[in-house]
Amino acid sequence: MNESKHLPFHLFFLLCFIGTSFLSAQPFSSRHFEIEKLDDGVWAAIAKIGGHAICNAGIIDLGEETLIFDPFMTPEAAEDLKKAALDLTGHPVKYVVNSHYHNDHIGGDQVFENAILISTTRTRELIAQNQPDEIEYGKTDASKRLADINAANITSMSNQAMEEHEMWKGYYEAYVTSGPVLRVILPTLLVDHELSIMGSKQNVKCITLGTGHTESDLFVYLPEKKILFLGDLLFIKTILDERRKYRSLDNHP
Repeated sequence: MNESKHLPFHLFFLLCFIGTSFLSAQPFSSRHFEIEKLDDGVWAAIAKIGGHAICNAGIIDLGEETLIFDPFMTPEAAEDLKKAALDLTGHPVKYVVNSHYHNDHIGGDQVFENAILISTTRTRELIAQNQPDEIEYGKTDASKRLADINAANITSMSNQAMEEHEMWKGYYEAYVTSGPVLRVILPTLLVDHELSIMGSKQNVKCITLGTGHTESDLFVYLPEKKILFLGDLLFIKTILDERRKYRSLDNHP
């Protein structure tokens, strides 16, 4: 009679439990961004070169609900952001802030359509004015630019040139992949000076000082922790100057 090769039930159950617990304890991972903890209940989601996030985002645990700052360029990346926020805070996203109207900061809005979407009045007007053209660009011309980038000879590129190449590849991939599904989503809560949001864990202030990176920019301030989410009002160690030069050659704003 052959000896059974099956594990005893109690041992099999224990191994399954340990394996499931180990997997659930792993930090959230996305091809689009990395999570960096700034303080208790406050995280930055830093876009990865080549991913479809493009801008950086913020996750703030208010206590019973969560606030997202700038939900990335694509719904694909925003879905990962939504999962990461739930994993980190355990709370649903109630507020989403658009710092300004540029497409890489608002494309993920539709993933949070049930949340309260916050911007300045002028930003709302600029989204309504410009986002339809951005969506159309993603359905048409962006694929041509992506094909050019994919056809480039990368063998002789420097490390910096390779990084720029990967950024542009991800950027236009984001256009192409999101174009068919993007919709214009307009903010519903408008701020023209300052808005305070009081949470059981911490408070935030949404503040606009008018013209900055665009005609109208909104930033988020956590007074107790002295943390600012500034959107594109501040650039440090980025290659976005190259992005602006590249886009101007393309005659695409």
